[in-house]
Amino acid sequence: MQQFGNTELAGIDPLIQSQQYAVAIQKLRDLSNAFAGTPVAASAKTKLNELGSNPKVKAALAAERSEKEAADALAIANQLKPPKKMIWHTR
Repeated sequence: MQQFGNTELAGIDPLIQSQQYAVAIQKLRDLSNAFAGTPVAASAKTKLNELGSNPKVKAALAAERSEKEAADALAIANQLKPPKKMIWHTR
């Protein structure tokens, strides 16, 4: 079980390097909870703290959150927009 946790933990670094911070943070939280009280959990918490204190990561997460909120707002606006009326021209 510990070996699985270490393997999963090692898979976090490529996510961080490719700036997939939200995915990395979620996986670290999952590992921290699943392996509570083990060295895997301690390592996951350390990486979480490092990511949480990194201004570049904070900015990237804020931008991602803003983009998602904007996309959600646009989707809602498009649903509320009245349908186009068909105008028939006769001559």
